[in-house]
Amino acid sequence: MNDRRLFTLPRTAALLLTLVMAAPSDAERPARDIFSVNFYAYGRQHEGDVWREESAQQTVRLEPDDVAGAEGFATRGWQNVFARIGTTAIASSQGSSANLRLIRQRNAGPRQFARLRSAASHHIPNAKMLEAKSNGTFDPGDGSLHSVFEVTDIPFAAYDFVIYLGINQAQSGNGRGTIRINGGPERRFTMITAEPDGTLVEITDRTTPGNHIVFRGHSDPTLHVEIRGDGFNHLGPSGIQIIEADRARPPLEITDMRHNPTTREVTLTWRSFPGDTYGIYRMDEDEGLPVFINPLVEAHPVAESTTYGPFVSPVPNPGRDTFRVGQPDPYRPVLERAWGNNRAISVTFSKPMARQVALDPSNYVVTRQGGSRIAVESARFHPRRETVVLTTAEPLALDTVYTVTLNRLVDLAGYAIDGDTVAQFRTWDDNPDGVQVFILSGQSNMVGRGSRENGHGDVPGGIGSLRHMAVSDPAKYARLLVDPGDPANSPWRDRTDVRLWWNRADIGGRANITKGYVGPDTTPTGFGPEYGFGWAVGEHFEQPVLLIKSCWGGKSLFREFRPPRAVAARGGEVGPYYVEMIAQVRQVLDHLDTEFPEWAGRGYRIAGFGWHQGWNDCMNEPTAAEYEANLADFIRDIRDEFGRPDLPVSIGATGHGGFDQRPNFATVLQAQLAVADPRRHPEFAGTVFTADTRPFWRDVSVSPRNDVSHWNQNGESFFLIGESMGRGMVEMLINTPSRHGARAACCTARELAGSRIPAR
Repeated sequence: MNDRRLFTLPRTAALLLTLVMAAPSDAERPARDIFSVNFYAYGRQHEGDVWREESAQQTVRLEPDDVAGAEGFATRGWQNVFARIGTTAIASSQGSSANLRLIRQRNAGPRQFARLRSAASHHIPNAKMLEAKSNGTFDPGDGSLHSVFEVTDIPFAAYDFVIYLGINQAQSGNGRGTIRINGGPERRFTMITAEPDGTLVEITDRTTPGNHIVFRGHSDPTLHVEIRGDGFNHLGPSGIQIIEADRARPPLEITDMRHNPTTREVTLTWRSFPGDTYGIYRMDEDEGLPVFINPLVEAHPVAESTTYGPFVSPVPNPGRDTFRVGQPDPYRPVLERAWGNNRAISVTFSKPMARQVALDPSNYVVTRQGGSRIAVESARFHPRRETVVLTTAEPLALDTVYTVTLNRLVDLAGYAIDGDTVAQFRTWDDNPDGVQVFILSGQSNMVGRGSRENGHGDVPGGIGSLRHMAVSDPAKYARLLVDPGDPANSPWRDRTDVRLWWNRADIGGRANITKGYVGPDTTPTGFGPEYGFGWAVGEHFEQPVLLIKSCWGGKSLFREFRPPRAVAARGGEVGPYYVEMIAQVRQVLDHLDTEFPEWAGRGYRIAGFGWHQGWNDCMNEPTAAEYEANLADFIRDIRDEFGRPDLPVSIGATGHGGFDQRPNFATVLQAQLAVADPRRHPEFAGTVFTADTRPFWRDVSVSPRNDVSHWNQNGESFFLIGESMGRGMVEMLINTPSRHGARAACCTARELAGSRIPAR
């Protein structure tokens, strides 16, 4: 265990501390020395046609007489520090000195996006303090988008540390993030995402929203802090306080153990910190996980040590190193979801489950719609102890509701499941005459930045826009118009046989669903590959086509989309956006009759999967080097999820920059090409296609914007990427390859651009 591992006091202990350290009145000076730092940053205030930056900057600074801070830490004398990378000398209320160094951030700005808080909170000191922050978001895996800072030369032998957090209200996402202190374990938190009104709420657990965290009893003269948001949600530190304390936490180690070999009873003693809560556990040698003896042991309220026991040892002849004292576990497990196909049902929990009960098939009851019971033959962990995979005695029927009921399951702390112990899921349909469903996923280039009307220099119809292509190359693009005879003014033609469903909101955000025919004006910000893809597959099918677009900007395959097989093979956590993608597809197809009433009773078939992603994984060498393995595992896992072992997968390569590829970009591009190479991945032969998109790169001189990461927002580039992916998909569908002797589905964009795919 890390000797400097920190704990947050329970609410009762925090209340007790508050009574001892009451907030000072305006006339009082803190009895203990305090460093109080408020971050401020340039914002923008709109007044008529002018954005006034200086006025916004001033509103987030604390004045010398402002009393701000959480209860027990409220004080005057705040030092305003501009939130930019660099070092600033800071001074305490009693003249002590230290150094604050902001090491890394995505950017800094006011909490509100492009505007200020309401006038009602304009002069409230705590509201000012919560307004500006140093942003930290998820990143490609190297910490490049974290908010990282440290305070050095702290003069106190022991101190408490308060961090105040802000979040961009317009880009708050799910409001969740993590904080790590001095390389210790990550602590998860959830932010209050409403406009700051000066109310301070302490964050005491991972699910209760708040806006500040208190760490007590620290002693290291250097405080290194890393903060990141759970997705693209723009949260970060808005201020900090360091307050001199009476004592520091002792090392987390057992100082005495007594064992009675006759009764097998054990008593443990360790140096403790009053008000803390500890967990007593032993390590599971097979899994390397803590199996708790007691997950919540209160420290002695006065003494400097705590004794726990006697308890019966779970192992014979224990030594002192058999048991550990460490972080408590106050959280009960929750059943998160169940899903299945063929003979496999996966049941996922919020925490690792105890082996003996989790792998006992008799603890699971599976019933089919109508009440008939399906026997469970076996249970195993995959890929980690949070997910249990059940094997059923018979295959699950298609498009059918199943219920899983759990009995006697507990987690490693011995907690039973909190809340529902019953989960339902519907198997995927597989009707070849039903709606043909394609899932399109990835990051911001799948979201789409293709310019429809404005070209280079923001000129309407200028070069680089799709409108320019319709005018200058009618042989190829006039078909996209309602009136090909008037390409400069004609409305765009929608594919009425191809529908789009897209929830543009981030995880945890309010749904922002776009539904309609596929066209270049589906979204106000620009179109993505779905337009060209929809034209290609729409020409092929007589059945109606549905494109489910599930994508978010700034996401890596290494982290946010990380698939279960990658976790099992190379560690990490299953990506939240991988899980959300599957959940969104499930949401649409389980309610297809209500989402699209015109298709009621028709059924569906998941016909293919499109993937255009890679930029974030190109940002550093480790994530680029792992991309091929992660992408291959991603393909295998989505096929398992959708119950289609040969599901066609079409990939739009990361061809930014054309044939002049930087090192990490070249690594990711070659990985994307490799998964469709039957010599490298024979299991994917004929069922995975990669569009080499390098020929579709257009220089900024013939594009709407200087925006390398988004193909310079070139409308032709985005259409060609989607069309190439769609043509590759159709090629695979036409060939309907078997597992043996299938023709490889990897070809160049030039070859596809010249091909004519016949309609069926």
